[in-house]
Amino acid sequence: MGEVLKNIFEKNFENFTVNVVFDRNFSKNEKRFLEILFFNFDTDSFYMNFDITNLKKVLNYKTDIKLLEFFEKLMNKRLRYTIFDKETELYSGLFPIISSCFRSDEKISISVPEELKMSFKENTFFSYFNFDKYIFMEEVSSLKLYEYIISLTLKDFISISLSELKDILDLKDSYTRFFDFEKYILKKIIKDINIFTDLKIEYKKPQSSNTIIQFYFTKNENSLHNTYNNGAKKIMKIIEDKVDNPKLITNLISNYIMKKGYDYVYDNSLFTYSLKDIQNFDLQLKKALLYDHTDFEKKQKDIFILFFEKYETYKNSLLLYNDLYKYLNKILYMSPLLEELYSFDIVTAIRNLQDKEIFEYKNVDLKIFIQYSENKKSLVQLFFKEKLINSSI
Repeated sequence: MGEVLKNIFEKNFENFTVNVVFDRNFSKNEKRFLEILFFNFDTDSFYMNFDITNLKKVLNYKTDIKLLEFFEKLMNKRLRYTIFDKETELYSGLFPIISSCFRSDEKISISVPEELKMSFKENTFFSYFNFDKYIFMEEVSSLKLYEYIISLTLKDFISISLSELKDILDLKDSYTRFFDFEKYILKKIIKDINIFTDLKIEYKKPQSSNTIIQFYFTKNENSLHNTYNNGAKKIMKIIEDKVDNPKLITNLISNYIMKKGYDYVYDNSLFTYSLKDIQNFDLQLKKALLYDHTDFEKKQKDIFILFFEKYETYKNSLLLYNDLYKYLNKILYMSPLLEELYSFDIVTAIRNLQDKEIFEYKNVDLKIFIQYSENKKSLVQLFFKEKLINSSI
């Protein structure tokens, strides 16, 4: 990055107007992937790796070809930004959401531009873009209206026909009655914008004699986002000693309280906080909030019961393997499926565990979990179906 650009990006743009728009609309699947990307974001890695099978399930694709076509389209979409000082345009630019992707075995690896990485770091030029508002908006149309409004720099009122508004929202041939359009579209996107952005929007319904809608918008100083920050601060007091990026995580928690409710966020935050020897707490919390790890654990507890647990220090993974399999040899009578743990692939995986690596295996009768730490205490857990435990007593 040249010296001129470096000087620009080190400036404080907090008191400037930052307009961000995507050059093309996002599909629901693309928006869903952006959410997954957001919660798995790693600013220190060149590539972020995703399991192909899991991605196909989440995005509802049956073939690898369809998934790769999806990424090819996404790579063609760019983000444009403009910085204003009052009415004067200072800087503008654009960059893609994804720089490259490649497939290797059952993984697909994604790289993103440096600008996007910088947006996830505090006090950088790109951190003022506030990408979370694009991620958390419930309605695809909300982003389209928001981008249209912020493109009208410094205006606080517009009149627009219903047909023009539908064009902006890509709903040209839908909802012939304003009553239906207002109920199913307009009210939802106004709520989205008022909650997740720095704008507060009100509108005046068209009179029966015309189809002109009047929009009024102001700076949103008292958004619901700010209200929910109180709940976020309470949770942050509990987990703050493990958090690397307090500003980002506070904002994340606040957004999820709005989306899922306080109890959902509180339970998943405490669950993540209770995990031992987590290398990247912020990333683990993002995943817990995205996939509801608390609910997953509850379901697992309904199915499996913890039968054996050991929290021990091992000099290497081979010693952990020897200790574990000495115990397994004693309980082989409990289930024929225990023999699956003696397969070459599983044995090799456990014997070659690296520092901070997690190993998990599950079949219909049992589940094994290993969190290996070199020269620190490692966690080994073995779960069985309740019926197996009862029958063995």
